[in-house]
Amino acid sequence: MRKVLKIPREVIAVEPHPGRPGNAWLILENGLRREKSGFYLEILKHLVMCEHCRKAQLAGELTDSVLKSIIREEFETIDELLRRLRGY
Repeated sequence: MRKVLKIPREVIAVEPHPGRPGNAWLILENGLRREKSGFYLEILKHLVMCEHCRKAQLAGELTDSVLKSIIREEFETIDELLRRLRGY
């Protein structure tokens, strides 16, 4: 996922930007934050569409800290994300 979305190695987590929907805060190893426009929405789309990520998450084998931070931050599972998206 990091290669597909071009997430730098120094990023340890991604959080939604509270004031700008769809934008993301990239949390760096040194504690600093960097804003990236439209990136949170891009990651959510990836989680929904990537069969590999879905299978890894369901099997409990999801190891990427960025993916885990998003799922933990926003949703219990990718399936919960899908339910929410279908409900809107």
